Amino acid sequence: MDFSATSVWTLTKLYIRDPAQAARIVMAAHLPMNVSILMIVLSGVMSGVMAAVTVALYGVQTFELNMPDGSVQVIEQASPLTTGAVSALLGVIIAYLIHWVGRRSGGQGELPQVLAVLAAFQIAMTVLSVLTSVINIAFPFIAFLVVIFVVVVTVRGLIFSVKEAHLLDGVGKSVMIILASIFVLFLGLMFALPVFALLFGGLV
Repeated sequence: MDFSATSVWTLTKLYIRDPAQAARIVMAAHLPMNVSILMIVLSGVMSGVMAAVTVALYGVQTFELNMPDGSVQVIEQASPLTTGAVSALLGVIIAYLIHWVGRRSGGQGELPQVLAVLAAFQIAMTVLSVLTSVINIAFPFIAFLVVIFVVVVTVRGLIFSVKEAHLLDGVGKSVMIILASIFVLFLGLMFALPVFALLFGGLV
């Protein structure tokens, strides 16, 4: 499978038109697991680059969080390094979870093909995310419509990617696997967040 700029753009357009067919093409390529993981990490790196561009254009964004005791806690936007690292890590984890949950829910997908499909999906969605950022800068008046379009494409693409990767008959079980995987991820983050804050708190 060729991963030139042209082929990635072609795959991205196919994910917009027919995500099931895009997933089947990726599965037919039989990508090694290390290549799939590298693709997910590359998506995370691109997220970090996009975060760096945002900081360069708009500065570090801050958010005010109203606490129950009436105080206000100011939270700064994560650094580009943290954004990229977290994006890559979560991308790999959610791919493994979708495989793990899927196999226990009747799915037939092997780990290499699930990783490959989700890695290609993340690459395609990263391309759309970059385009959305460019449009937001150049044509902010239509950015909201573009964001809605990308969200719809992302949700639809993920559902059909999981369906094809696990050889499911319908999208209902695919949705269930995705939601269950997100729930397991959420529980894991609740336990891991304090440790993560200690390790990476100095980078945010």
